[in-house]
Amino acid sequence: MKISVITAVYNAEDTITDAIESVLAQDYPDVELVVIDGNTGVRHELLSYW
Repeated sequence: MKISVITAVYNAEDTITDAIESVLAQDYPDVELVVIDGNTGVRHELLSYW
């Protein structure tokens, strides 16, 4: 079974890296992470790392 984690962010450039790494560090093998940016506060280059 796939688990989906939806993270809505707004001006979260300072904290989004920790949030993404926290989700990806989980032991569950099939995780989908969806990040929804409500503003231009998160650079797309930052998200493209993952």
